[in-house]
Amino acid sequence: MNKTREFALAALVACASSTWVEANDTLLAATVQSPGSGLVVVRTGDVDGDGRPDLAESDGTVVRWISSATGSVVRSAVLGGFAGQHVALVDVGDLDADGVADLAVGLEAVWTYSGATGQVLWQIPAPSPGFGHALVRVDDRDGDGLSEILVGVPEMAVWGGGDVVHTTYVGDGRAEIRSGATGALLATLAPPPGSSRGFGGSLAIVDDLDGDGRADLAIAPFFQPPTIPGPFGASGDVRLYSGATLAQIGSIPSPPNRSTRVTTLGDLDGDGFGELALARVWESVVVVAPATGTVLRSHVSLTTYDRYGQSIADLGDVDGDGVSDYAIGAPQPLQTGPFGFSFDAGPGAVRVHSGVTGATLFTLAGTEPYGRFGWSLANTGDLDGDLIADLAVGSPQAGRLAVYSGSTHNSAPNPYCVGGLTTGTQRARLLHAGTTSISANDLSLAVSDALPGQSGLFVYARSAAFSTFGGGWRCIGSPLFRLGPVIVIDAGGSATRVLDLTAPPAAGGPGAIGAGTTVYFQFLFRDLLPNHGGRNASSALAVTFVP
Repeated sequence: MNKTREFALAALVACASSTWVEANDTLLAATVQSPGSGLVVVRTGDVDGDGRPDLAESDGTVVRWISSATGSVVRSAVLGGFAGQHVALVDVGDLDADGVADLAVGLEAVWTYSGATGQVLWQIPAPSPGFGHALVRVDDRDGDGLSEILVGVPEMAVWGGGDVVHTTYVGDGRAEIRSGATGALLATLAPPPGSSRGFGGSLAIVDDLDGDGRADLAIAPFFQPPTIPGPFGASGDVRLYSGATLAQIGSIPSPPNRSTRVTTLGDLDGDGFGELALARVWESVVVVAPATGTVLRSHVSLTTYDRYGQSIADLGDVDGDGVSDYAIGAPQPLQTGPFGFSFDAGPGAVRVHSGVTGATLFTLAGTEPYGRFGWSLANTGDLDGDLIADLAVGSPQAGRLAVYSGSTHNSAPNPYCVGGLTTGTQRARLLHAGTTSISANDLSLAVSDALPGQSGLFVYARSAAFSTFGGGWRCIGSPLFRLGPVIVIDAGGSATRVLDLTAPPAAGGPGAIGAGTTVYFQFLFRDLLPNHGGRNASSALAVTFVP
């Protein structure tokens, strides 16, 4: 039986592409394969008339409305920017009374677009640099029954590239409340003179902290340049404002000379108010209770210069403990600069965290090299009917937008992550043959395009992870369980291993594999290529076993 399975694996390696399947927890792979697609994504109203919320995304040149049922483009509108240019999107409700939610777009100007037709409702040209860098929908303030738009104006621009980067300031930054009906200026919020740089670059709505019956506002100093790693130059405290009077009601200190992106989360500490996630992109994400200023927890970067915190999304209760959970993206850019730093070429990853403990519930890793998986995130609501919110993830360098089930069952073998380079173009891949049935006990693994003559190990863990590993990435957690002894990679770059569920470590103990168990497999191998640190890794495979 084993020889038959080994023969099947040899054929599998020879025809590797036939074994790669789309992850079964991928609910939607949007048909927007253009450079930069997925740079930003938001949930919007039902724009295709099927009774369920849809999505909107942009690459900086075009905004597209995406069906959440099929992934197809329902309609689009040309913006006039360039691919990869920073752009802000927000659902603003039905401004033109046609029964379909509309969309506001910020791109050095602000437009509102009809969700029903894609036509411009109104436009405001940029009065100063950074106008429209961030957008948030706020409650009606002028009594016309329509939502208004809080517009961030960081009043700064970054230009140049590589080792020559210039920052231009025309002010400390501000935020403007604009009429949803006409775009008219209703109010302006600004920090004390000289206290901030890039104020208004990030915005969030928080719960009613001062008890006046209106949601309050959080405004942070942040600036996301379009062409260099960034954020660059913004600094200052996160300030809290009354939604009723617009008076400042508090602030959250930020480290000196640090840019901060702010995102609203659910109530994690049970005080009745939602929390704020403060991202110092590249470094950490700090979760703060805005009612008290208490730091509840901190999360550190997955690996050096990975843009950890580039995107954050509140997901609601994913793990069934009654407390909202959240996702944090680390899209791993491939860039050099602004001061000669060399950034990792990884595919990107997204970690979903428990709202109760902060522990990682699961990790999603991109499947395209340099794809910037996790650059954008959005809670899509429950699309697959399991009563758990699902997650949209943008990979703009790969031109891809996908939606993943919040329950992440992975009940079919699910390739994820990406192998490290073993030649100028080849990456080690982990393949499979057989089924996920415990009773059949016929699952086999193979590695392809690894380094001939080097030794390696097939390993598995009970969790996914993401970290640098020599010339590749370790995409499984700890502890590791070995599948058999060290194996030597053959002259074709391949090695195979039969998984025997009746033998250790799968048969019992901490490495036991049974029905309903999700296991994450990878192949780790020796690599003597320059700058690879003596080791490398294949792509990874998630498998949930069935009886």
